[in-house]
Amino acid sequence: MSELTAIAKLKPGGGERLQRILSLTKGNMDGAQRVSTLHDMRFVFFDDNTRILFATTYDGDWDATSMTLPPRSLN
Repeated sequence: MSELTAIAKLKPGGGERLQRILSLTKGNMDGAQRVSTLHDMRFVFFDDNTRILFATTYDGDWDATSMTLPPRSLN
């Protein structure tokens, strides 16, 4: 099992936009299974929705998974 935690600044309005998307999906992240076998995935918005913490645990190697994520995926 591997873990990944990332903290990033969001563009103005990005926090609200991402919260609307998460609300519309009602937390259903079935599409994320295409990356790897996920055990847990969390989003935490802080600093007035200007920053985000993303944390996940998954099966597989970091190297294989990191190549599937766009370099600016949280911006």
